[in-house]
Amino acid sequence: MIIDSHFHLAPETLSTDDIITLMDRYGIEKTALIAKLCGPIEEPGEGLLQVMRTLMGRNLTRCLVKPFVSRFSDEGEVILPNGAVPIDPDPDNEAVFEAVDRYPDRLYGWAFVNPHGFRHPVEELKRWENHSGFIGGKAHPFWHRYPPKALAPVAERLDQNSKPLLIHLGFGEHGSILPLARAFPRLKIILAHAGVPYYQSLWKEIANLPNIYLDLSASAFVNESIMKQAVATLGPDRCLFGTDGPFGPRDCTGHFDYGHMQSRIRCTFPDPGTQKRLFEDTFREITGMV
Repeated sequence: MIIDSHFHLAPETLSTDDIITLMDRYGIEKTALIAKLCGPIEEPGEGLLQVMRTLMGRNLTRCLVKPFVSRFSDEGEVILPNGAVPIDPDPDNEAVFEAVDRYPDRLYGWAFVNPHGFRHPVEELKRWENHSGFIGGKAHPFWHRYPPKALAPVAERLDQNSKPLLIHLGFGEHGSILPLARAFPRLKIILAHAGVPYYQSLWKEIANLPNIYLDLSASAFVNESIMKQAVATLGPDRCLFGTDGPFGPRDCTGHFDYGHMQSRIRCTFPDPGTQKRLFEDTFREITGMV
């Protein structure tokens, strides 16, 4: 069974029905949906992405990338080289769980929370935590501009319910995950996109913190080399498959290419046991879903 742990619901790009169609086409059994944070963003070419991944993977050069991806306007937009992108302070969890209700056997839902949003993050969790498709909380300290320690009330609630927290880290204090992880050692924390923007330097720090995991989603952030190094460092028991769809590579029909994302796992990790762990087992153990 293949479970995609990281897929955004962006109806203007791909409808819920289209997601199911693609899942059927590419043999994806289940997908965990996340509310979109912003509209479509034009992805840079692979050459530039490779340079950025390389620079971010080194402590001495990471600062060279930050000015290009970590600038924000007073209106809350992230300012990228190709323009300003508005960021939603309260991503639409209701749309996610409506989609899950339509396809309860195929879809799960992450509940997006933001300590700096208009909705109280713990109350937002409480709104969805009894839904049969709820698998945990999602947070984006990078684009919502707060240190992970601000998620302590969220972490406490999730810990009480034995549900994980999926986090996209940022630079500096917005990427300081260790205090939160140590304060809640039972809480399972998943770092999106292999722990971007820290990669290897962070993997070494979390090696002895068994409650921290990595998802391997997003071709923009995670190439085959990074996947291989991540699994070699932490083991397949602490890594899981995700795509970051519908953003990323396209197939011949112009839709998100699930096949490409799967083949990267199969080619990089030919061992069937490792594939099963990445595609299914780690997700099930983290979320408690069957």
